[in-house]
Amino acid sequence: MLNNYKKHEIIHLGVKTLKTFGNRLKERRKELNFTQETLSKALNINRVTYQGYETDKHKPDIETLVKLADILHTSTDFLLGRYERNQ
Repeated sequence: MLNNYKKHEIIHLGVKTLKTFGNRLKERRKELNFTQETLSKALNINRVTYQGYETDKHKPDIETLVKLADILHTSTDFLLGRYERNQ
């Protein structure tokens, strides 16, 4: 659904605001007071690659997505925008 919109754009549909994967990832990281460096080391990836996830320039593979959800104590569904609230 969001693939039809520009990257980095927060889409307003009526009263709902849908956030991109990168927006959700960054928001959750900040809630837990993690740095990009901390997460990139935990995922064993380059910080620039991780930064690309938060800016929606890169998408993680499924294995990395699952690890992100585990580290951030959330669900893949939340990160992917299937749920509005963190579950």
